[in-house]
Amino acid sequence: MPASDPGPGLSGSGTGGRAATGSTCLPSRTRKPGGPTIPHRPLRGRRVELRPLRRSDADGLDALLRDRPATRWLPPRVRTETGARFVRRVLRADGRGEGVSFAICPIPTDEAVGQIRLFHRSPVERSAEVGYFLRRSSWGQGFATDALRLACRYGFGELGLHRIQAKVIPGNEASRKVLENVGFVLEGTQRKSTRIAGRWLDVWEFGLVRGELRSRRPGNRKKIEMRPRPRVHRPGARARTRRSRSDRRAPLRPRPEGRPVHPQR
Repeated sequence: MPASDPGPGLSGSGTGGRAATGSTCLPSRTRKPGGPTIPHRPLRGRRVELRPLRRSDADGLDALLRDRPATRWLPPRVRTETGARFVRRVLRADGRGEGVSFAICPIPTDEAVGQIRLFHRSPVERSAEVGYFLRRSSWGQGFATDALRLACRYGFGELGLHRIQAKVIPGNEASRKVLENVGFVLEGTQRKSTRIAGRWLDVWEFGLVRGELRSRRPGNRKKIEMRPRPRVHRPGARARTRRSRSDRRAPLRPRPEGRPVHPQR
């Protein structure tokens, strides 16, 4: 995970929520000169909305970036930035056409509890990288999975991407689950490729190709409730009584002494 990237490290991201079945990327959009397509209205999922990142989101992201447990998997550059500096840097990169940044807002609020970004966009190879982080109080609610699915659908649709990749530090199992729930596949490991807290660490490489995006989490199918078949009374039908096991047994035949015994079988 290069230190210049926002990175996909997300400690304890929410993965237990429902998938964003039926989420939509609204067609209304604007285009900046020389830049990528910027959505004019939020991308709405089942749990969150993604809207373009704004400078006013700096205060909320600043509190998030100061929370060490929440940023332990992020690159050193991001961990040492303030919210204002981070927002200024990514918006400047977006203006150059290098990517698109979104604020993650739980429905129905407009408060940014995290961010997700498509960056390192290559128009020639039609690829990009995705990175995200989320406030600790919003973990475990399915926000990250919903946001990642929306961002990837936007990248494949509006940006015309063919491939999206992500990088995760081994041990960040929460972020790995988020990626795999959406359809990302672990493709390899970069050995000792990033340095965090004075240690060289490996990096997992995940990839998602157009057509592989999952609309829902595997195994999250709707359960069908099995109900007993109702009995229909038919006029004139002979009533059937269910005999107990003891009743179905052959009748006892008495011994000459008068003591009953079971029939021989």
